[in-house]
Amino acid sequence: MYLDTYKNLTLYDIYTLLKTFWVSPASWNQDENVQKLPNSKALKIAQLSYQYHLGVEKEKCQKVLPYYNELLDLTALLLKDIGLDGNPISYSYLLQKLIDGGYLSNTKKFYRTANKDLFAYDSELFGLQVTYGMGCCRHLSFLHQDIFKKLGLEGEAFYCSTDVLDPKEQVIKGNHFANLIRYHDTYYVHDLTNRLFFYFENGLLMDSYEKTDIHLCYVPMTQLQIKGGTFENLLLQIRDFSNPTHQRQMNKKELMEIMAYSDHQMKKSTSLLEDYKEEAKTYIKQIHTHI
Repeated sequence: MYLDTYKNLTLYDIYTLLKTFWVSPASWNQDENVQKLPNSKALKIAQLSYQYHLGVEKEKCQKVLPYYNELLDLTALLLKDIGLDGNPISYSYLLQKLIDGGYLSNTKKFYRTANKDLFAYDSELFGLQVTYGMGCCRHLSFLHQDIFKKLGLEGEAFYCSTDVLDPKEQVIKGNHFANLIRYHDTYYVHDLTNRLFFYFENGLLMDSYEKTDIHLCYVPMTQLQIKGGTFENLLLQIRDFSNPTHQRQMNKKELMEIMAYSDHQMKKSTSLLEDYKEEAKTYIKQIHTHI
């Protein structure tokens, strides 16, 4: 397949191709659907196009990555210093507070908006968008994922749907990003965009702790199309999400206690936060200078 075949595809073209490959959640475990996994020529073109643009963008942004990594390291260290020791729920909640407080942006504010990407192709760079004081679910989720990697914790950005309330319904595609968090060997979800924590209530369906009428639904097919992997690994992951529904999970009272502790720690860490803000400002300025 020639480079010219795919290098001129736009990101919109790529996602249009990817959206054509979809299997109903109700039939994921049926053998005939294994044949519907992304393996067509059209999807191959889309994947190659994505990889091509990814390489171009990575090369363009190599100069900023050291400063971004310094910012990530600094933020991870701060979360360890003020959060509940080793508690991923506390760290995730405090990260949300830092973003909302403008600690990671040059504007000292953060606006949730579906703005045009500065970094359209490389998910490894999506978190950089937050330093400009605006972004949407994918920017928040990948920043979260990047920082949790520094912490040595699971915080994967993953695709989900906000449109489906019943996992038996057909999910056409993922339309939202959130983050998986493993707490006491059980998966939970933090949606930084909407400032909500979720638990897996029934298979792929998630319920919000604080607003019972809000649900998310994990969309494995979209995850597989964009990120790659095998159908078998995907089924294992789905089972990992289903298992917590049969064992003890964090309840709302425990979540509220963790959040209250984290709020208390943040309020009494004024000096630490001011030092962080000044040091973070240096790295953010360097990021913007080199882009």
